[in-house]
Amino acid sequence: MSTSRFSRAPDVELLKAYSRTVGDTIDRIGPAVSLIEWIGGMEGKDTASRSLPAA
Repeated sequence: MSTSRFSRAPDVELLKAYSRTVGDTIDRIGPAVSLIEWIGGMEGKDTASRSLPAA
């Protein structure tokens, strides 16, 4: 049986770091995506009565 010269620990740490990065990105862009979807849903409606949703 062949063994790798690399430890699996760096793979685990890399995966954890990637997961944190993806999670942080989703947390940051989530509100913007919601606002974009909300504005897109307002298309064709009276824009004078348009107000931003509560944060």
